Order: sequence, then structure tokens, then C-alpha cells
Amino acid sequence: MGVTVTFMAVACHQSDRHRETTIRIGAIVPLTGELAKTNGQTAINGMQLAIEEVNAEGGLRVDGKANQTVLSIEDDRDDPDTALKAIRQLVYHQEVVGIIGIPISRIAIPVANFAETIPIPVISTTSTHPKTTAGKKYIFRAGFIDDFQGKIMARFSRQELGASRGAILYDAASAYNKGLAETFAREFEKIGGKIVSSQIYTTDRNRDFREQLKQIRALSPDVLFLPNYQHELSKQIEQARDLGITAIAIGGDTWDDLTYREYINAEGSFYSTLWYPNPNNSKAVAFQKTFSREYGYFPDNGAALAYDAAHLLFEAIRFQERTDPESIRQGLLQIQDFQGVSGTISFQGMGDPLKSATIVRIQDGKPIFYRQINPQTTHLN
Repeated sequence: MGVTVTFMAVACHQSDRHRETTIRIGAIVPLTGELAKTNGQTAINGMQLAIEEVNAEGGLRVDGKANQTVLSIEDDRDDPDTALKAIRQLVYHQEVVGIIGIPISRIAIPVANFAETIPIPVISTTSTHPKTTAGKKYIFRAGFIDDFQGKIMARFSRQELGASRGAILYDAASAYNKGLAETFAREFEKIGGKIVSSQIYTTDRNRDFREQLKQIRALSPDVLFLPNYQHELSKQIEQARDLGITAIAIGGDTWDDLTYREYINAEGSFYSTLWYPNPNNSKAVAFQKTFSREYGYFPDNGAALAYDAAHLLFEAIRFQERTDPESIRQGLLQIQDFQGVSGTISFQGMGDPLKSATIVRIQDGKPIFYRQINPQTTHLN
């Protein structure tokens, strides 16, 4: 593909760095474990596609000189301590000018806290927890936050599905799951619904959820909110079906990671997501075709948001023609109406962008684009 991926183990001397004709971008993603395929390699592919494009256009100009862009990758192994070692490696040894990736909130939050102290600009691809960016100057994200996503699904349940009784099953030990569940519950009850059951568990990839689901079944909810990760979510959907729960299952953006078999089990469900190809967005359609041709599979939201995150960083560098942390930060803050494959992105003086959410429906065993929700309002009508 013509993309250079570098793994430098020794820091460059400062004099050598001034002579370089490359700009080094860091990537931190899970490349080991259960999240490697769904959140790791797919994000790297999205980043590499963006790098190939910018280099084909002549690279990025800094101080009047064109520079090719290279990607330095670190595996966070879905472990906070490993992720903190990864950012130290990228910043102090590989001297990257910015970092993209850290897609999972439980990893993104500690990495973002550390990055802010350096400081170095970071753009998270798919972390949606508010704590990732809260109170920080150098931390940005390419997607929306859980507060927006939770409100969207609460209002969708009430206004579109006509639900008055809701139930929730979530991992109380995970920042993403807990934050999304709490936001959904507050908004659902604020607009007249009632949460009849809120069941929790703590992360355990071999867990059986039937006891919690039986308690939910006894209270006959209209919707069952499952804001959990794929390895647990697949069991919850199957067990809810086996127990005869008739509530409409709904979820958040992690539902994108379900497999074909799991989508069949979730027939008739709805979920919100950071990206799903909108047939009315020509840039998204073109990205889908190019990505599929290059990598042999359909891009997911991890790929799309990684692609957009890389281009956001490139846009900030283009605007400033500098790569020091403060210049990149200022460049990102000035981005307005950036046309990404995941929608229009604008930063308004903070790291959380103004952008839309997508509702996906599972129909005939596959996810189908249902509608896009405007970020200026969480009302669906």
C-alpha cells in the first residue's frame, strides 16, 4: 500500500529531528486479546488509509517544507498500565507530534490524564466517556460523548418505540457501560418513562446472565438497554431470547462489533453508533468502497473514526504549519464544519466535537441505516 509504519526503539537526536522530512504520528490501540480485531487492527487500517492519502497529495507542509507522514504503532493490550507504557514510548523515544487511537474508554481515560501532563495532543477515535476529555486542553475525540448517546437512545425509546417501561443490564465496573447506563436512565425517567429494573454485574467474560435477566423478565419492560461490550453482549442477547423476554433490545455503539450470527439473534433491535454509512453522504460511500477494496472487508465505526481522527490531526497541522503541541491544539480548536466520513465535525473551544449520531436497526440479520440525529437537539421529531 505504500504506507511506512515505523517502530523506532531509540530516540532521535534533536539535530537529526530538524533534518527529518517526516512527521511521526503515534497510534495506541489493542492489538492483542479479544478486542484486537474489532477495535485494534481495523482502526490501524483506517489510519493507514488516511496516511496514504495525505502522502499521495504531497504530505504536510511545516515551516514551508513538505513532509511525509509515518505511523508508529503501540499495542495497549486492553490494559491501562500497558497503555501508559505505550504513550511514554511514543512520546519520549519515538518523538511523535500527536497520538490517535485509544478507542476504549477504560484505556482512554488514564492515557488522556497522562498526555495532558506532558502535554501532547491526543484524538481518541471511539472513546465516548465524558472523562476522557473533561477538564483537559490537549485531548480531543472524533465521536460524540455518552451523555449525548444515552439521551438519544432514551428519547428514541420513548418517542419512536413508544416505550414507557425500561430495563437495563450493564457492567458496573466499566466506565463506558456504567456512564451510558446512568445517562439513559436519567433521561428516560426525565421524559416520563420508568426504569423498572437496573441489573448490574462486574466484568467476567465467562459469566451467565440468566439470573439478572429473569428478574428483568418478571417486570415486563418495553425496552431492554444493553450498553455492553461484544463478548458479554452476545451472551446477553442470546440468553434474553432463550428466556422469552419480549422487550425490544437497544444499545450503544459497541453493538457494531457483533457478528453475523449475533445480529440474527438480535433481530428487531436498535442501537446508536458513531458511524454507519449514510447513503446520502457521498464521502462515506466513497470511503466504504475504498476501504473494502484495500482491506477486503466492510469498514466499521472504528475504522471510520480512526480515518477521521487522522485527517483531523492533519488538518490542524496544515492550518498551523507547525507541529508543536500548542500549535496543533490551536489548529484543532479552529476546525469548523470538517466534512468527515462519520459526518460534519466542529470543535467549539473544547475537545468534544459537535456532530451527529446514527440509529441502526437490525433487520433480516444485518444492521441497516435507520436515521441520523442532529447534534443540536436530542428531540427526534
